Amino acid sequence: MKGEIKEVEIGGHPTKAGEVVPPTGIVAPTGVVRETLQRIMIEAEIPWDRLSDLVGGVLGPLNCEGAEISLKIKIEASSEKGISKDTFESEVMKTLRKIGAKIIKEEAK
Repeated sequence: MKGEIKEVEIGGHPTKAGEVVPPTGIVAPTGVVRETLQRIMIEAEIPWDRLSDLVGGVLGPLNCEGAEISLKIKIEASSEKGISKDTFESEVMKTLRKIGAKIIKEEAK
């Protein structure tokens, strides 16, 4: 039938029309010039419970592009009932040291 796709090749693997194939990367069609950026700097406030989205949707794609990524994070936490000094020292700061974080500024009151 005219205009009907019987088979299409995606990423070198033939598939039947209508079959869903997960993307393996974005490839520009032959002859198309991809516009590129040399440097990106983004400053944003991100809800703490969306950090996994930041890793998967921002840092992951940049890493796949071969970008050297530098990340600075500012953590502000407050609680009317108070934050345990033990939690701060033995969990928060210990983890930051363990992951190799360079502490630029630290305040605890």
